[in-house]
Amino acid sequence: MKSFYAPGKVLLTGEYLVLNGFDAIALPTIIGQTLNTWEFDTPGQQKDFMIFEAKDQFGEVWLATRFSLPNFEILDIDQKENVELDRLAGIFKKADPAFWKLGKSLRLETNLQFNRMHGLGSSSTLVTLLSDFMNLDALSVQFDIFGGSGYDVAIAKNRKPLVYWLTETDSNWDFWKLNSDLTQNWSIVFYGQKMDSRASLKNVQDALNEIAEDEFYTAQIDHILNLTKSAKDVLSLEGSLEMYQKILSQSLGLPTPYDVLEIEPIAQGLCKWLGAWGGDMILVNNTVLETYHLKFEKFEKIDWNQLVINE
Repeated sequence: MKSFYAPGKVLLTGEYLVLNGFDAIALPTIIGQTLNTWEFDTPGQQKDFMIFEAKDQFGEVWLATRFSLPNFEILDIDQKENVELDRLAGIFKKADPAFWKLGKSLRLETNLQFNRMHGLGSSSTLVTLLSDFMNLDALSVQFDIFGGSGYDVAIAKNRKPLVYWLTETDSNWDFWKLNSDLTQNWSIVFYGQKMDSRASLKNVQDALNEIAEDEFYTAQIDHILNLTKSAKDVLSLEGSLEMYQKILSQSLGLPTPYDVLEIEPIAQGLCKWLGAWGGDMILVNNTVLETYHLKFEKFEKIDWNQLVINE
């Protein structure tokens, strides 16, 4: 058996804007996804095949099928129109044909350590795991199969906090650290509405392009991101994150968590979407949690420092 591991991710800043060349600040999580693989002789006169099973954090199978090898046709007739399996087959087809051995079949099993509806990176960790297994470049696979910016795969590969940005030809990153003393009063609230970041991006793409071409907005956003990256105290860090959210909300016409939860911003409070707006996760500090505890009591939540790797 061979085993592989990739951590999940949290996107602190960079939602949407990362595709227009702005910095994204992202961090890995303590939990992630594992892949176990077994190779065995193909039984009898059967053709080579692969058994694939994906399990959630409770060990329950949520996706399973059999592929033929080496062409990756779906063998289960009732799954022929499954988009997720088509993408999965597309990943496997990226491997060098010599990787698949004649007379050998495979069993692959993935195990999530987090709720796949929480937006912590079930897809990006899978791309990373399968790429490691097949000796592929994970970012190239991500761009070819899923598109997007690739920041989440970069996090899964490096397993450290990153400042990530795109140029016309390359994906780039620098390592970054966040002092855990600054985040000891932070919590992540799982809002419970799974967001499709690709679909939500389409709704704001025109506005994003206008921002990227506007020198005033570009200068403001770059300034705020620099404040976030260099913050040495809680007030500076939380203040820059609130400023970042406000300018992006106004520019794109998107509601903040304050709007959605029908609460008011308060002095020294922090309440910000993480990742795609409108779902997945909300970053809040204790000031907001304690003031509006009734609004948050129905949501699952976890202390930031119990989930996120800051350095």
